[in-house]
Amino acid sequence: MSKPSRVKCWIWKLEVGEIISSQPASLRVKKPVASPHYWIKLIRHFLKLSDTIPAPEIERAHRALHPIPDPGHPPRHIIICLLRWSDKNEVFKTLASAKGKLTWDGHDFRMFQDFPMEIQCQRDSYRELRSILRKENLRHGILYPARLIVTINEETFIFKNPRKLRKF
Repeated sequence: MSKPSRVKCWIWKLEVGEIISSQPASLRVKKPVASPHYWIKLIRHFLKLSDTIPAPEIERAHRALHPIPDPGHPPRHIIICLLRWSDKNEVFKTLASAKGKLTWDGHDFRMFQDFPMEIQCQRDSYRELRSILRKENLRHGILYPARLIVTINEETFIFKNPRKLRKF
């Protein structure tokens, strides 16, 4: 995996740079996307770090290069580039235990790891099967790089190819 992908993460549906404070209109402040202090505060909150423990270092943060959405549509993704892979790993280990949507400043959002395009395409090949597994309430997940793990009656199966799962 390339260095940029190893340290990047994507934040989806978080309204940053918008007025999201719960204070009266005259006191509301826009939160800039590129402010590392904002992201360090968010990461500290979810990692439950005290002020004495150093937070992961953020190299940069920016919006995805998509057109600005119309009002009422989800905001563009935010890409955060951490300085170290170990920091990103720690963030995602902690977030995995949160299960489901995360909430920050009254807004739900999700956080995803950044993968190279070929790995993302392989993972996307399981999308239809994962929706079927969800409907059946079967425990499943995706292992790196693109293997589907399914647990049925306390027995675990790992599939490297979507065709094998369809036959199963």
